[in-house]
Amino acid sequence: MSLWLIVSNLSLLGFRIVMLVGQAWSGSFTGLNEANEAENDEEMQNNQDKSIKFNWENAGRLKTLSTINTLVIFPFFVTWTIIGNMWIIESDETTPGCVSDSFSLL
Repeated sequence: MSLWLIVSNLSLLGFRIVMLVGQAWSGSFTGLNEANEAENDEEMQNNQDKSIKFNWENAGRLKTLSTINTLVIFPFFVTWTIIGNMWIIESDETTPGCVSDSFSLL
């Protein structure tokens, strides 16, 4: 079971890393940081306008990251979660004394 938990957490970490890299490449971090440092309302409004601009230079890389998330990481995580649930059910059915009585699958 510890292997399942480690792999599950690593897949979530991979998903989050891909999301952070995509945010960095899209330029969404720079505008938000500038908005936090703005001193008056006018500067803040100008900086918020910058934060919603998209960096089109990295669109190809962002599409690749989105594809990796959609076709690799997310399906792997769903499959791994199903496998883990099957292991828990199998463990509960084959060794009922292994899990405490207060543990319920339903």
